[in-house]
Amino acid sequence: MSAPFLGNTLCVSAEQGRSGMEMIDLTDQWVLEEERMDHAIQAIKENPKRSQRAVAKFYQVPRATLGTRLKGVKPRTEAHEHQQNLSNAQERVMVEWVKVRARRGVPMSLALLGSYAAHLCGRELGAMWPRRFLDRHRDLKLKLTQSLEACRAKALNPKNVNDHFDLLESVIADYNIEPEHIWNMDEKGIQLGIGKRMTALVDRDQKSVYSVQSGNRDLITIVEAVSATGRALHSSFIYPGMKRDLRWAENNPDNASISISPNGWTDQELGSLWLEKDFEPNTRPDPALERHRSIDIDKYNLLFYYATAHGGAFRMSTIVSSFAKCGIHPLNRFIIPPEMYEPSKITTTKSALPIAPRFPTFLTPVLDPSPSSASDDPSEDLALAVTGLRLELLKKS
Repeated sequence: MSAPFLGNTLCVSAEQGRSGMEMIDLTDQWVLEEERMDHAIQAIKENPKRSQRAVAKFYQVPRATLGTRLKGVKPRTEAHEHQQNLSNAQERVMVEWVKVRARRGVPMSLALLGSYAAHLCGRELGAMWPRRFLDRHRDLKLKLTQSLEACRAKALNPKNVNDHFDLLESVIADYNIEPEHIWNMDEKGIQLGIGKRMTALVDRDQKSVYSVQSGNRDLITIVEAVSATGRALHSSFIYPGMKRDLRWAENNPDNASISISPNGWTDQELGSLWLEKDFEPNTRPDPALERHRSIDIDKYNLLFYYATAHGGAFRMSTIVSSFAKCGIHPLNRFIIPPEMYEPSKITTTKSALPIAPRFPTFLTPVLDPSPSSASDDPSEDLALAVTGLRLELLKKS
C-alpha cells in the first residue's frame, strides 16, 4: 500500500496491532536524515514507478545516496559497525536511556555516559567518546539543568492530579461557583539591589569586568491575585521593617497596598489582613502606563516602576489563558502532558520496566486479555500485559 503525501507530512500505515495512521512531520528537526532516508526507501519500494528525484526532494535526502541505498549499499553507520565500541543496537538503547533519565529528573552527564558505555563494552573509552556519541545522535543535546525538589517530583503524578481535579470539580459543582469567583493567588519575593548581567564594551586587555551596585539586599514580598475571567487585584507589597516609611507610597500609580514585617516575608496575620482589606473589597485598577528605561530600584520608587510591569503582564487574555493551561477553567484534568509525570516515577512503587520492551519483527507479544491493572503509561500497560512471545515466520510469496 503506497503512502499518501500531504504537503510536508506523510501518512504511513501504522504497525500491525495498532489502528489508524501515523503522521510524520518532515519539517520536524528531530526527524533525522537516516529516518527520512528509510521513509524514502519505503516509498520507492511500495511504488517503484515513483521518481527517485521527486521522492528524494520530498524527503530532503540526497538523490545519489537514495540510489545507492536502493541498490543494497549499507549506510556508513552499518558498514563500519564492527569498528565501533558499541553496536548500533546498544547505542540506540543508550540514547533512549539518556532520554528516559532526563525526563525523570536524573539527567546523565557526559562523564556518566562514558562510564556506562565503558561498562557495556568492557574496556576504557577515550575522553572524547561521549562528544562523538553526541555528534552521532543529533536528537540529543547538552542543556543546563534546573532544580526540582524531590517532594514536587513525587507529588506530580496521575493519581494526585486526578484527585485534585475530582475535588475541584465537586467543590465547583456543589457550591455553583461561577468562573469570576475562581481566583488564584501567589506571592513572590524580590531582592533589591541585584542587577542583571549585561554585555559591555571594555578594553581588550581588561580581564575582569565589574558593575558597581548599591549593595542593598532587602527582600520584599509581592502578592498578586487573578480570576479565571481575567481580572486582577491590585498588587500588595510586604516591606521589611519595624515601622512604615511614608515615602514608600509617594509614587504608587496602581494604588498597591503596603504592609510591613520584620523580614519582608508574609505570615498568618498578614495573610488574614490581605483577605480582609485587599481581596474582598478591591478590584484591579487600569491606569494608562508607559514604558520606562532601565533604572535602579529602591524602596521609594519600587511601586511606581512595578506598576508598569504589572500592567503589561496582567492582561485579561494572559490571565484567562493561564487558567486554561493549568486546567482549572475550563476544567481539564488531562491538560498535564505525560512527560511532566516522568520525575514521579523515580519514587513509584508500581512495577515497570525502565524502557518499554522491543520485539524483533518475527516475534509477536502474546497479551493477557484481562490485565490485572491499568496504568496511565502505555509502556507500563504493555509490560504488565505481555505473557509470552509468538514466533511468526514470513511466508513465501
